Amino acid sequence: MEHRLEIAPSGRATCRTCNKPIAKGELRLGEEYASQFGADGFAIRWHHVACAAKKLPALLEQAMQSYDGEIPDREALEAAMAEGAKKAKASGGALPSADLAPTGRAKCLRCQEAIAKGTVRVVVEREVDTGTFVTKGAGYLHPGCVEAWAEEGWEAGLDDLVEQVKAHTALAALPPPFGDASEEAIAALAEGDAKPKKTKNKASVAAAEPSGASDKPSGGADSASEDAASAPAATKKAKAPKAAPADAGPAFKSLSGKQVTAIVAKLAKLDQEYKSDSVFEKANIEWGDRDLLRWHIARHGLLEPTHPTLLHRLGESAWQAPAEDVF
Repeated sequence: MEHRLEIAPSGRATCRTCNKPIAKGELRLGEEYASQFGADGFAIRWHHVACAAKKLPALLEQAMQSYDGEIPDREALEAAMAEGAKKAKASGGALPSADLAPTGRAKCLRCQEAIAKGTVRVVVEREVDTGTFVTKGAGYLHPGCVEAWAEEGWEAGLDDLVEQVKAHTALAALPPPFGDASEEAIAALAEGDAKPKKTKNKASVAAAEPSGASDKPSGGADSASEDAASAPAATKKAKAPKAAPADAGPAFKSLSGKQVTAIVAKLAKLDQEYKSDSVFEKANIEWGDRDLLRWHIARHGLLEPTHPTLLHRLGESAWQAPAEDVF
């Protein structure tokens, strides 16, 4: 896809990163993406160059290389791009990259076998045909399947793919063809990444009990009468049912309101559309239900419709969404 820099001919376009207008005469970045509503199957998203430097450093760098005009404050932009690339690498947001599989549900694009939990997986951007439209999402590969997949799946070739994965990955060790880490080294990474579960120690609980409990007098009429008086109160006390959280969202199909709220909380932290597919995948949301869930979230005001994880997909699926959701 061809991303480009140009001078804004008017002030009508809005930056898709900050949702503020791009002034006439201001330099802007055009991000090309696949869309059934665009000419030749593509459309353009516009960004302030300052916003793109922080959120889309790789795309901006590509566009700057092919731009012949003057770029104001170029040094400041390049510094912001370097910082943005650094943050993207630390968070694993830029693609292609590699990470440790959080579950064993994802399948390899090449061999169609499951990628085991805790093993290294390569994450690439792929086109997903839902039957009614084509969108983009994350795809996963075994490191050992990368070379064969890159022959047809990566236009720039294996070397370019390897270089980009290494640039976008924060893992300390990678297996071939990205590094020379052994299976034992990867297993050690996975073990260090796992968080130990908290368990209660009976000895510590006993030690934490008030020492005054052992000072109570035993036997005698007074203590017996006190025990007898407190017994009915203890037997009458019943456990109150747990109330749903006050901020629980409305349920969606098999998802409870609490589960919907948890998904919304994760989406609210994202700043790019494609990342939402990872959230839905971990929640076991089928492809056919993902747009319906987005409409459900927007309809009930759980997240603004203009949020990056909703806006584009709501627009593309408006024609097939229930009328009560759209209006």
